[in-house]
Amino acid sequence: MDEIIVFLMRSYGWQYEYTRDLVAKLPITQLNALIDETQYQKALDDYRQASYSAMVVVALINDKKHRKTIKDIIGSPPQRKGTPTLERAAKKQGIKLPEG
Repeated sequence: MDEIIVFLMRSYGWQYEYTRDLVAKLPITQLNALIDETQYQKALDDYRQASYSAMVVVALINDKKHRKTIKDIIGSPPQRKGTPTLERAAKKQGIKLPEG
């Protein structure tokens, strides 16, 4: 539990007491969702930073015969874990969403 508190404190700049109380009050599903989203956002930031370096590498190695892309150097951007979309969640619960 302490690792979760420290992770959230570092990610959001929250004070220890606030973070501890929040973690204690949140239901486990909401806490997991908060941690998953935080990890996704961090991975997205890391990918964005890595893509800047990859742009330089691509510019240096590309020529008429070899065409590399950023994805060839650092792979695809991070994807959210298998969280259900709003449409799938609504359908599962039997809720009809408004059009548009």
